[in-house]
Amino acid sequence: MDILFEMLGGLFGELYIDMVMSLIPSKKLKKSVQVFLEILCIVVFVCTFFVILVGASMVIEPERDGDVRNGSVMIAVGVSVVVLHIAMYVVNICVKRRRTKKLKSIIGTKVHVTIDRKIGTAHPKYPDKVYEVNYGYIAGIDGGDGEDQDAYVLGIDEPVDELDGVVIAVIHRLNDNENKWVVAPHKAKIGIREIRKKTYFIERYFNVEIIR
Repeated sequence: MDILFEMLGGLFGELYIDMVMSLIPSKKLKKSVQVFLEILCIVVFVCTFFVILVGASMVIEPERDGDVRNGSVMIAVGVSVVVLHIAMYVVNICVKRRRTKKLKSIIGTKVHVTIDRKIGTAHPKYPDKVYEVNYGYIAGIDGGDGEDQDAYVLGIDEPVDELDGVVIAVIHRLNDNENKWVVAPHKAKIGIREIRKKTYFIERYFNVEIIR
């Protein structure tokens, strides 16, 4: 039963999260809300399967007039809910694949990054957080939050004012409405592990996947 709950939460809980993220203009969906949505999904499915089982028992062993009809209705409703969720999940997967393909098309783009938060400086809102890499923006490209596209600059371990480089990866935040681009000097060889390590000081607060 625990495995069933975990499977339902993993498969369809994320669907609920994506649906909420598309409706709520929030930069970050709290972990508690994510957990609530996954639990909600599990409860819906448990109740749905319970309705199907009760309906089946009424059809198989009717005790009074109308049980067969009522049981059939319960089965139909329960199956409809399951089919609807599965259909929504399939659509969600297709949308994600299309989105991933679009993000991958960004890789290799030559960009100019203006550094406004140099390596070793503190975050303007959270002084206890120090930037472990140069961080800036790419003017003229919408970052999803109404401002210019933000970018981490890797491959340079000293403060710089600007950089002409190439996008080597996109950090896609699953619980945020903006992505972060990872830019490096031309011909720099930087793997996903290093990208994850270098950006962890900020990205640890988000549920992310690295596209490259």
